[in-house]
Amino acid sequence: MQIKPNGGKKNDLQELNLLGSVKSVKEKTTYKRIKDTCVLTKYNDKGYKIELIGYDQEGVLTGRHTYKYDTSCRMIESEWYLEDGNLLFIYNYKYDSKGNQIEEILYNFDGSINERYTSEYDNQGKMIQSAKYNPDGSISAESFYKYDSAGNRIVEPWDDQDGNCPERTFLKFDNKGNRIEKKLYQSDGTLKMAFIFKYDEKGNQIELNMYNHDGSHELVSYDKYDNKGNVIESNIYNSDGIHHTKTTYQYKFDKMGNWIQKREFQNEELLTMVKREIEYYYDFNMN
Repeated sequence: MQIKPNGGKKNDLQELNLLGSVKSVKEKTTYKRIKDTCVLTKYNDKGYKIELIGYDQEGVLTGRHTYKYDTSCRMIESEWYLEDGNLLFIYNYKYDSKGNQIEEILYNFDGSINERYTSEYDNQGKMIQSAKYNPDGSISAESFYKYDSAGNRIVEPWDDQDGNCPERTFLKFDNKGNRIEKKLYQSDGTLKMAFIFKYDEKGNQIELNMYNHDGSHELVSYDKYDNKGNVIESNIYNSDGIHHTKTTYQYKFDKMGNWIQKREFQNEELLTMVKREIEYYYDFNMN
């Protein structure tokens, strides 16, 4: 279940670190080994996406999504269309009087229910329980969440219809709300994998350590950022300290400060290049 945006959370532009009154972003990605893609995303004047259109490298339509919101900027409906224009799915979302999303229903093109999710919250607005339902209305999975004293969610389990939990995730946070530990446990309670995170003073993740079920060190990753918060270099080392992969990123920016070209290199070899065409509601002089 995906909790949809509301007035108390970042809008879509903020989530993508896009600056200014962005109206649309056309993003073309060129890959070294697979076919190119192009995605056009349109936004309303509140910064929320209202349409997403996908194209292949020949410019042929591959699919389209539309999004609708209420007056509080909460998503209430999303429609997914195939490349021929036929409807595939409809998502509907409902909220309580405090703005918490309490229901998500996925409808098939013929109006029948594919999946349904519900959520319950405590007095502080924290989700404490969620459930997934089959088309016949029976519960297929349930989850109960726990939080630390700062309100960070620290347990993320999913139980199936028989009450079995195939996997549980336990999280820890620092006093700034940054996730510093993530542990995955099997259904029998044994550790599957663990991750340790470190951050700089701006909240950027600069180090990730991954550990196996027996506590052995699997790998470590180090990230560097520019002054805009964009990652510019990532280095991965294996458990023996041997350098495995170096990934670097190069950017070009427009006058608003948004990147309009991003090139990704792996071990000095160009892998992908993303070019953006950004349209604004207002120009740089606010006209």
